[in-house]
Amino acid sequence: KSFYITKVSFDLDEAWHTYFSQKSIGEILKIAGTDPNGPLFNLLFHYWIKIFGVSELATRSMSVILSSATAPLLFILGKKYFNFLTGIFAVLIFSFSDLHFFFSHNARVYALICFLAVLSFLLVFNLLTKQRYPTFILLVVVNTLLLYTHLTTSFFIAAEGIATLL
Repeated sequence: KSFYITKVSFDLDEAWHTYFSQKSIGEILKIAGTDPNGPLFNLLFHYWIKIFGVSELATRSMSVILSSATAPLLFILGKKYFNFLTGIFAVLIFSFSDLHFFFSHNARVYALICFLAVLSFLLVFNLLTKQRYPTFILLVVVNTLLLYTHLTTSFFIAAEGIATLL
């Protein structure tokens, strides 16, 4: 996922997130009220920048890591609830998707959304089969994090609710 990570300079959104995430926690939370992106990404990014710096490589690495961590979750989801080949096929489609490759090379919220969404669906399927209280609590936490990442993630939660009813 890290090939050519610095080939293209920051786009406007990446520069904005990088600038915005260097502000104080209070300012990040205050400005987040007017942004469709929730504060979670910028809060995580704030600490990422403090540790690794503001270069293109440093800031984009967070998305690369989140994208790379999504692939094993997809494999587990496919293998556990469908079959081994489904897990392999899902990871291959995900890993070679031009769109997600683009998202994994941007210091933006999309890789975090993918990671949390796949984790959320994995927890929903697990909850449907085993019905354990700790899984439910973890699902509530992950779905809350999704809502604090971007408002459109409410559609993932609605899809989980529909799937649960079916």
